[in-house]
Amino acid sequence: MIIKILEEAETDIINAHDYYESKRDGLGADFELCVEEALSRISYMPESFPIWHRGTRRLVLIRFP
Repeated sequence: MIIKILEEAETDIINAHDYYESKRDGLGADFELCVEEALSRISYMPESFPIWHRGTRRLVLIRFP
């Protein structure tokens, strides 16, 4: 499955990484790993996540709100 990440989402991910890294060294890297793992899960089982808005599915990162 191909996952499309919009530019706005990519910017949000980068900003979140920088934010978490500013809170504690290495936390930004942990955030990145969680995002990569989430994308892998989505790619493997896309229909296992609830529909959130207009047919878009959603996976919430529990550790990183």
